[in-house]
Amino acid sequence: MVLAEAFEEWREKRRREQIARAVAKTVRENNAEWEAWNQRRMQAEQRGEPFNEPLPSERSRATELPQQQ
Repeated sequence: MVLAEAFEEWREKRRREQIARAVAKTVRENNAEWEAWNQRRMQAEQRGEPFNEPLPSERSRATELPQQQ
């Protein structure tokens, strides 16, 4: 019984660590996407060109699957 509890604790700890790593990776990727978008926006502004690229958040919403109702 003690071994089973120890295993469950280890498994839960590992699951939390995996989730934390996945969240951190997602945040890094999201930040990089926004930084790249902003660089393109500023470069277009410096050249005096229009910039009509959608926000990264708008692009990601467009690729999500429709919610089932």
